[in-house]
Amino acid sequence: MRGAPSQVNPANASSPGIIPMASYKYRHLLSASEDLVFDHDHPVGDRASLSGIYRCAACGREGVVKEGDAFPDDHSHALTDGPVRWRLLVYADHRAK
Repeated sequence: MRGAPSQVNPANASSPGIIPMASYKYRHLLSASEDLVFDHDHPVGDRASLSGIYRCAACGREGVVKEGDAFPDDHSHALTDGPVRWRLLVYADHRAK
C-alpha cells in the first residue's frame, strides 16, 4: 500500500522557517523555473489555468488541481490561518515528451 514517505522531515528545510514543498524522488524529471505564474495566489472558487500541485499560502497544505477545476476549500484549515489562497508549486505538463 502506498502512503506518505516515512523519512520526510520538515526540519531538513534548506531555509530557516520554511517547510519544504511536496517530496519527490526523481530530481532529473523536474526543472526549476522563475516564471511569474508561480507567484500568484488564487482564491477558493477561481478556476485553475494550469494543472499542478498547489499549496495553501496560509496553512501550507498541498493538493492537486486540474486545469479548469475550481480551487477547493475542503481542507483542514484553521480560521486563524487567514483566508485560503492557493499558489502553484509544481506545474503538470501534459504534453507528450
